[in-house]
Parts: sequence; structure tokens; C-alpha cells
Amino acid sequence: ALDSLEILGVDYVKIYDSTLLFDLFLPIVEQASDRGYPVTGHMPFEVMFSESIEKGLSATEHIFYAFKGHSAKEGEITQELIDRRGSDNPMGFLEVLQRVTDSQDDETAQALYQTMIEHGNGIIPTLHIMDVLANLKVRNHADDEYLDYIGPGIRETYEGRYQAALNAPDDQPNIYDLPEYRPLVTEMMSNGVRIYAGSDAGPYNTFVYPGISLHKELEIFVESGFTPAEALRTATINPPAFFDLQEKYGQVIEGFTADLLLLDANPLTDISNTQQIYRVIINGELVYDRDELDGMLKSQVAGRK
Repeated sequence: ALDSLEILGVDYVKIYDSTLLFDLFLPIVEQASDRGYPVTGHMPFEVMFSESIEKGLSATEHIFYAFKGHSAKEGEITQELIDRRGSDNPMGFLEVLQRVTDSQDDETAQALYQTMIEHGNGIIPTLHIMDVLANLKVRNHADDEYLDYIGPGIRETYEGRYQAALNAPDDQPNIYDLPEYRPLVTEMMSNGVRIYAGSDAGPYNTFVYPGISLHKELEIFVESGFTPAEALRTATINPPAFFDLQEKYGQVIEGFTADLLLLDANPLTDISNTQQIYRVIINGELVYDRDELDGMLKSQVAGRK
């Protein structure tokens, strides 16, 4: 698989399937890293988070897996997961999450942060999508402005997850709505762990719209305790560093690639001002002004109707 990706000339490797066994996941991480690829992924719970980092994991997708790494009993839980695999009583996601929640530990967290920093590991928390999915039962998205830009095929995939949420028992624990998530991300950032803004917008991620979802992620970072400047770094300075391109992208400095959003209002005073886009400049060239952007939006809505 890695040979085929190398032929395609990919920029990095993401391991998507979190049900991979630990003895397959870790070699993939190690071999991808040995080939020089940044590598992220959905970490199986049968893997110790620190071990993934030591094998070369560049960043983890979603807060769940780093949350497990904050547990003082991570080793014990991980081993029990492995022991119960294939039995009549396998350990499910909800059981793992509950035991991890009950065993969060400050000393373990500090050791984890040090490991992440030493290995250059970061995290893409994807808090906005968790906020959306946590509230599918109670928020009406029928009148969402951005739904107008989504084609019927993807709307159908949205409907599947939405109906599953509506049919879920009221007493079923909501894995997307743990109060520990947001302060945990702020704590990681404050301790020097690199945070990357990512929206996880995709066809099966219901009502998480491309574009606006990234702005919403920045808003949640600020709601969680980031300053606007700290939130902006997760989408400007930090991502180029992930690809070792920090000497070319991410800052407004002479000699850097001029990929810029010009805004009508200051995002340092209100992070939602990142949405007040005046012009888009790519590689030093004006590509879109506000009138052109508005025209593109109108034509997309007209095309749907």
C-alpha cells in the first residue's frame, strides 16, 4: 500500500481504519515515517498513544485518542482490550471511553505532553464536528444556509447519520459531548503541544460543511480558552510546519509564498472576523474579490434550484 502511495506522489499518509489491529497499525506508522511521510491516523484503542508517537506518528486525528493517552490506566485498559478481543465479552468503544474518563491524571498528562513535544507530535482535535454530531437530535439543520451548496448525493449521506442519531436511545452516552474535551485541547496548547485546525468535513459527516466548518473550529478554540492569535496559528503557522514548509508558508514575511486572505475586520479582536473575506490572493496574484466570491455562491445556489 505504501509503495502505491509513493508512486502516486502523496504528501502524507493518514491511516483511516481505527479497527486495525495494533500489530498492523504500528508497522504502518513506522514504515510510513521511515519513507519520510508525515503520518496521522485514527489510532486503534489497542495501541498505546505514546507508542504510536515513538513509532513516528506525526499527529493524531480527533481528541479521542489523545484523551486515552491522558489516562493513568491506559496500559491496563489497552491490555484488557487485546485480551478480550474475539471473546464473548469484547470491550466496546463506550466502555473504553468511560474507563478512560474515570482515570484522567495530571501527572500522566504532563508526561504525555513531553513525549509529544520531543517527537514533534501534534493533534487535530476536530471539536466543531463533535459539537455538531453531539447535537443532531436537538438542532434543526433544515434551514442551514450552507445546505444550499450541498448536492443531493451528499445530502443523502447526511440523512443516514442524522436518522441514526434520531433513533439512538435517549439514555445512550453521547461520545461526542464529554465536557473534558475542550479544556483538554487548551491545556495541550498551553503546554506546548502543536494544535492543527481541521474540520473533518466530508460526505458522511452530517451538516459539517466545507469551508465554514474550519472557521467554526477556530471559534470553538477561542470559546475553549485560546486567544484569537493562538487560534489563528492552528490554521496558518502550524500546518506548514507539519509538512516542514515553515520557511515558505504561514507568515507574512518577504520571500514567503503570498497566499493571503484580506479581511474587512480584525480577527484578533473577534475570531469570527475570519469570515469577513474581502479578497483572496494566491501565490501573489489576486484571484477573487468579494463580488466574484458572492457571484460564485449565487450561481451554486441557482444551479441547485
